[in-house]
Order: sequence, then structure tokens, then C-alpha cells
Amino acid sequence: MRYIRQKHLYACFPACLAMVSGISYEFACKIVDGRKTKRTWEFSGAEWQQTDSSYRKAGLNSRMYKNVDLKSIKELRKLKNDAILFIHSPLDEEWGHAVVWNSKKQVIYDPSPWPWFKHTYQYVKSIFQIVEVIKCR
Repeated sequence: MRYIRQKHLYACFPACLAMVSGISYEFACKIVDGRKTKRTWEFSGAEWQQTDSSYRKAGLNSRMYKNVDLKSIKELRKLKNDAILFIHSPLDEEWGHAVVWNSKKQVIYDPSPWPWFKHTYQYVKSIFQIVEVIKCR
């Protein structure tokens, strides 16, 4: 898996989708958006309906786990495949942020270039949804 940093303020999900699928960041932004007009990712992020339809477009099958109650990172290690983790933002509980679980290296990759999203254990305590992904053959 290649680490991809988000280039726009609210484009964490497209960056995560690019990481787990192997597609480019630009293409991920395009398929997540789904509109004919070019959107700016500086003012708003992906909505849940957009994330659900984006996995298949990126060549992935997905399995979603909601209402996650993780006690430690050890529980994440049980995942057999890479996953996109949706967490509560450390800045604002109302907004979400997406990060990637790399199942081979057993680490979390954060696409954010901003320093306030950098505490791994904090991520685990604030995960509210996990989407495990498998590349389609």
C-alpha cells in the first residue's frame, strides 16, 4: 500500500480510497464526487451516500461494521484486510475524518497533512465505523 496525503482540506476519504485501492488521488476525488461539474474539496467533504457507492467504482468489495466499540488497537489487528476507519474528529465531534488501517503493517495511515490528527490510540477510541475492503478480481 502506498501512502497518499490529502491535497485538499476535506478530501480525507478520497485519499483513503486511493490508498486502499491503488488508484490515483485525483481519480478517487472524481469517482467519490460523481458529478459532472468539478467540485472543490476545500469547502465540504464526502457524504455517506458517496462513500458507499465509491468502493465498487474503485474496484473494491466492502464490508461495513457500524457502532464499533474498540477497547484497544489489538482488536483492529483481527481484521484480515485493509480498512478505512471513520473516526470522530479530535477538533469537532460532529465531523468525521477517515484514516486507513494497513493490515499487513498493522498501522494506521492518516492522509491529513495537519498535525492535530496524529495520535494512533486516540483514533481507536473514536472509531465509529470500519469498512474492510477487498480488491475485486
